[in-house]
Amino acid sequence: MVVDVVMPKMGESITEGTILEWRKGVGDTIATDEILLEIGTDKVDAEIPTPNSGIITEILAEPNDVVEVGKVIARIDTNESGATPTTSETTPEPEPEPEPEREPEVCHTLLMENLVFLYFLSNSHKAAALFLLIMV
Repeated sequence: MVVDVVMPKMGESITEGTILEWRKGVGDTIATDEILLEIGTDKVDAEIPTPNSGIITEILAEPNDVVEVGKVIARIDTNESGATPTTSETTPEPEPEPEPEREPEVCHTLLMENLVFLYFLSNSHKAAALFLLIMV
């Protein structure tokens, strides 16, 4: 999949930026968040990281070009064409294991132990009754 890299917005009143230097060229492999280029505005200069890993297929702006915010400045071909995948794309999240079902007598024993503990902790039959209602 080809991902467009756009000129980022660097502030509320900034509408354009100047390409100062490309750190990577066409055909280079780049990792997510690796510095792709430097841009400058009338207020700040900044290093711009790449949004995705992949291979740079196009650079659409040259150094010293003034580019409007939001305009496409480069394209990156992601892992479907052989680029190194990011961690989130390669490692699926493990599914949580379901809790094993407890036998009724085990549940009853746990409930009784908790009731006795609650009774001694609070010294109140009402608290134990309330706990019983919550557990059931």
